[in-house]
Amino acid sequence: MAAGRRCPAPRCPVILTGGERYCPEHQGDYERERGTSTERGYGAAHQALRAAYQAKIDRGVWYTCSTCGLPIGADDEWDLGHSEDKATHIGPQHARCNRSEGGSQGAKIRNTPGGNPQPFPR
Repeated sequence: MAAGRRCPAPRCPVILTGGERYCPEHQGDYERERGTSTERGYGAAHQALRAAYQAKIDRGVWYTCSTCGLPIGADDEWDLGHSEDKATHIGPQHARCNRSEGGSQGAKIRNTPGGNPQPFPR
């Protein structure tokens, strides 16, 4: 049996072994709390700009990741990066770079006194 980790929902005993974030019972709670892409600040303008970058990448244009400085090519998974306040876009970033940066910021909020210590109410 593969090593796993517990579902992060409070008091959930389910062991996750496939890379999923939450067990099936708690995944819906997480998604509802997280909100839609538009609710999270990724509305029509963000999606249109990402599509424009994707079209260029599909045509062979290479961009440099604004986080690590390495190239982003057609086979790379990438996100459209933005400033912390989501007011401006900073260009394509490798998905792992963007999500690692976002995870660090989220942990800082959750672990700060007065922050949100749980990902969703239970």
